[in-house]
Amino acid sequence: MSQRSRSSFVFAFAGLVLAGSLQAQLVFEAAARYPISGFSGAAFATGDLDVDGDADVIVIGSGGFDVLLNAGDGTFAAPLFVPGVGGPMRLAHLNGDAFLDLVVATGAVDVRMGVGDGTFGPATTIFTTPDGLVRTLTVAEVTGDAHLDVIAHNGQVPTFATERVDIIPGNGDGTFGAAYPLAAALPNTVPQQSVVGDLNGDRIDDILVVTGAIVSASAYVYLGTGGGAYTSNGFFAIGLSSATRVSLVDVNDDGDLDLITTGSFGLAVRLGNGDASFSPSTLFVSGLMVGGSTVADFDLDGHLDVACRDSQHQELVFLRGASDGTFTENLRVTGLEGGSFFDGAPGGADFDGDGFVDIGLTEGGDVPVAYQVFRNHTYGPGAPFLDLGFSLPDDAEFHKRTPIFLADGTLVGGEPVTLQLQPQDVSSQVAWLVKATSPIFAPFKGGTMVPDAQLLTGPFVVPPAGLQIAGPMPAGVPPGTQFWMQFWFQPGGPGLPFSATSGIEATAP
Repeated sequence: MSQRSRSSFVFAFAGLVLAGSLQAQLVFEAAARYPISGFSGAAFATGDLDVDGDADVIVIGSGGFDVLLNAGDGTFAAPLFVPGVGGPMRLAHLNGDAFLDLVVATGAVDVRMGVGDGTFGPATTIFTTPDGLVRTLTVAEVTGDAHLDVIAHNGQVPTFATERVDIIPGNGDGTFGAAYPLAAALPNTVPQQSVVGDLNGDRIDDILVVTGAIVSASAYVYLGTGGGAYTSNGFFAIGLSSATRVSLVDVNDDGDLDLITTGSFGLAVRLGNGDASFSPSTLFVSGLMVGGSTVADFDLDGHLDVACRDSQHQELVFLRGASDGTFTENLRVTGLEGGSFFDGAPGGADFDGDGFVDIGLTEGGDVPVAYQVFRNHTYGPGAPFLDLGFSLPDDAEFHKRTPIFLADGTLVGGEPVTLQLQPQDVSSQVAWLVKATSPIFAPFKGGTMVPDAQLLTGPFVVPPAGLQIAGPMPAGVPPGTQFWMQFWFQPGGPGLPFSATSGIEATAP
């Protein structure tokens, strides 16, 4: 949002009263797009590739990889091209130095040692199969020697002819030993992903392999017995017809690992029992084509949340987690460009160093392919602001036309308060800032704006690049004083006489 229009504003606080706090929601900024040479939905990985303390991104490009180096503030320079054969990838420290290395599923498994400037050394093939169908991989320590290993998944729908899962033991110096099978045959299904964790409380990690057929997805459990050996402990249906992303985490704070899976049609959660078994599947956002997910504590409330990609409506869906392992939809973010069900899943990283996990993903479709970054602007514990969400009915087209309202500042007397509007389309709009001492008020009647000096300030012209308004917080405002802000627009588009941003509640410290 460079070259954003700026205006000054004087905050007035006459006659304020205390207003009761409402439940806040997650807040994400409008997408920042960084062009890449690859294709829509290309695989990517995040990590500090140039050893400067910031999260960088590597994406499959055209004939190689595009590396986006972080400037330190969550913005990225033009991509650095690294030639090579791309595929699903993982970043990991394989040889004991300070540089992240690259593991890629190319049909075989290739490794490339990091140089520390965002580039990598030549590829070394560490594993092949007769048919060359290694599609995905996992990097984890699974042999008990403290060195990272690779789990390779081989197979292809619809033949199911060569489905297998192999462990490639790492030596800790960037080299690998002879591979051995974890699962030599998985009848009528294809291994897609593996997750590693202690499922039965014996302090030895186990492996759960998620597989997909044509109409159903299953999870196969392999219990670790020590030294890299595993025994089969059966399998169970996940409750989805396919699996695009799987996470093994503790979502209900009981110390047992739980299983979160996304795919078609929805997001399924199975709570772990601590004995390598799981409770029946509970579906959230059921009925959607969920093209992948990431799990993180997006609002820093101590509970894990889920961000998943609704490929049917081209939106990011955020579900806030509770301590009992349940999830409630909290926010939908528009702005995804093009794409399909098979496009890249969202990935989480703190790109701007503010302590909150941001979201990145690759998109394209009918527009130039880009890596999109949605920066997390959620107001965390202790912040003076709360985002209260939209006051108008939930409507995807309405949200796409409505700018995102952001507030920053300490609300300490004399210090600046900054309000931002980030448009999600290319048209200029005229906005009025609405201030009130309660979130219950009606500056509009029958779809017609009624100017009120006690409520409305403006108009402000919001150009496509966005608007920023700044002013000082008055001195002497009593601690605990609350007020409510929202931007209103007229007209709001076809069929809508007006529109409005989400409301923000502010509390003086």
